[in-house]
Amino acid sequence: MTTIRLPADCATIDELRKEIDRLDEQLIDLLAKRWTYVDQVWRRKLNTEIGYPQGRIDAMLEKACSRADAAGLPPWVAEGIWREIIRLGIEFEKQQSEQHGDVNN
Repeated sequence: MTTIRLPADCATIDELRKEIDRLDEQLIDLLAKRWTYVDQVWRRKLNTEIGYPQGRIDAMLEKACSRADAAGLPPWVAEGIWREIIRLGIEFEKQQSEQHGDVNN
């Protein structure tokens, strides 16, 4: 496993970028795992349930912002990312429903 280098331990921009690229790979892997759950949620919904209830959206955003703040990430950054994840999840459900119909029947 590759040794994690802290930002302060990186002497050059190239070293910083290498660490960013390493983290980006991990983010993609985690998002891919997350998407397998999104896919299963869609499969268990009826076509009329596409999207997220507003209460679910609010809870997801609140949780993301709270975790971000605790982790040292500006909450507005997390909120923007999560809003896009939610938008893409809804779009995914719409596309799946159009392509496959109601999988529950």
